[in-house]
Amino acid sequence: MPPKVPNFTGIEDDELDEIMESSHEMVMITTPSGAEMALLSQEEADFYNKIADQYQEHNKFKNISDLLELDRVLNLEVLCFRQSRWVLQESDYDGNPIGKDLQKNIKELSKEIRDIKSGLGIDKRTRDAGQGETFADRWE
Repeated sequence: MPPKVPNFTGIEDDELDEIMESSHEMVMITTPSGAEMALLSQEEADFYNKIADQYQEHNKFKNISDLLELDRVLNLEVLCFRQSRWVLQESDYDGNPIGKDLQKNIKELSKEIRDIKSGLGIDKRTRDAGQGETFADRWE
């Protein structure tokens, strides 16, 4: 039996199928690694594309594994964005009540984002140590 994957949605696993079948028209985006991905709203797609552009403008990613890690950061950023909106609205995009532990999920997602950024050398501590340079800048 495969290991259980953490559920960062704040809802029960059996409710995920119902949500995925909701009335949302998925919005397709292309990740920095070139993969296609569906998001739940145009607002999420706009957010994703904006921060993807900013990450790539401020950092240089040449290796595919780094681009895949950037994809992970961006996916987690969108999950934080989505769940933060739901907490503020006190409901999901379809008006359904949200799970009680959504705040905890946001905190866990934020920690995961920080860990991945640290591994990529694009966190504040690394930038400060390099006097504003990114890890990629030092290798050019």
